[in-house]
Amino acid sequence: MDRVISDLVNRLQEAICEFKFEEIFTTNRSELYFPITNRLVRTVPEGSLQGLGIYNQSGERLGEYDSRATYSRAGGLNIRRSYTLHFFQFKDKQGQLQSTGNDLLLDSFLAQWPQIMNRTAIGNTVGFSK
Repeated sequence: MDRVISDLVNRLQEAICEFKFEEIFTTNRSELYFPITNRLVRTVPEGSLQGLGIYNQSGERLGEYDSRATYSRAGGLNIRRSYTLHFFQFKDKQGQLQSTGNDLLLDSFLAQWPQIMNRTAIGNTVGFSK
């Protein structure tokens, strides 16, 4: 899934276009969860996931997607090379802002397919980050 999105983003950098999740991925299952990965958060247009229901791997609703966030980290012995990690924040059932942090790297957060399928997965008319 991540590779498909990355490849499309790279190939369409110069084109003005927009693709919904359902135009990229097909399924005949309506009860399906879609992983909210680091790559997905990094590449979708900023407002695309706003208000999306967020679930854990047990299917429990954790809250609602609020915003993307980033932080930089220096890696290993080569301290001069830093990289940026993307994660997201969501409002829990009590309305408190929660951060996914490193848990995002474990595919711990999911969205229901019917809720995400009509949202923009790739679109450079709004802008996205590589």
